[in-house]
Amino acid sequence: MRGLRWAYLIGIHAVLLVLVFKTDFLARAAWRLGLPADHPEMGRSWQHDVAWQLERIDGQAPPGAVLFLGDSITHAFHLGRFGRPAINLGIGYDTAAGVLARLPRYRALATASAVVVLIGINDHLYRDVPAVADYHAQILRRLAAVPRVVAVSVTPVDEQSPRHATDATNAWIAAVNRNLAAACATQANCRYADAWPGLTLGGAGLAPAFHVGDGLHLNPAGYDKLAAAIAPALQP
Repeated sequence: MRGLRWAYLIGIHAVLLVLVFKTDFLARAAWRLGLPADHPEMGRSWQHDVAWQLERIDGQAPPGAVLFLGDSITHAFHLGRFGRPAINLGIGYDTAAGVLARLPRYRALATASAVVVLIGINDHLYRDVPAVADYHAQILRRLAAVPRVVAVSVTPVDEQSPRHATDATNAWIAAVNRNLAAACATQANCRYADAWPGLTLGGAGLAPAFHVGDGLHLNPAGYDKLAAAIAPALQP
């Protein structure tokens, strides 16, 4: 009998070790309890936005909808131009780490016809290019069951803008995008959408005609260019 009790205790501890070290159990528990997240970018504002999306948007997404995941650039994207049900799940200041953390919570992913991922510009505040690449690869793997995934290049910035909204450089962004394109190429359901040609007008950075003046966030003309890059990748 004593042997069975020891075996039971050892088994319980083994399960706990797996939960702690091999899953996101602690992060989920902290989130549920309102404790600080593991990553500094996933604070209370981020948690509030995710909770709002789960309550107001996720449960109302129609089957076959296209889900857009990203940061403030995605959040300000008017999706009616795509001519099909599309759900905006953008959160301002979000990162690839944040998108990966919130993915398991969206029930709409089970019935989505496609997912568009546009994330990464804010990651420069927290991690280097290889770490961003790892998060991008994990996001794409988590979406392997979705019929179509569109991995959108992190959009360029206007480094000459007098009002900078970010200190990320185009060299850093280009390195991130090379890794993202490579990760997408290894996954059968993924298509890479390169927004740079339309937004740079052949130059090295975001053209002034396509941003609101801060060198980062797109204006209506910029969103037209972004939509033009994404639309073909959503086609069958």
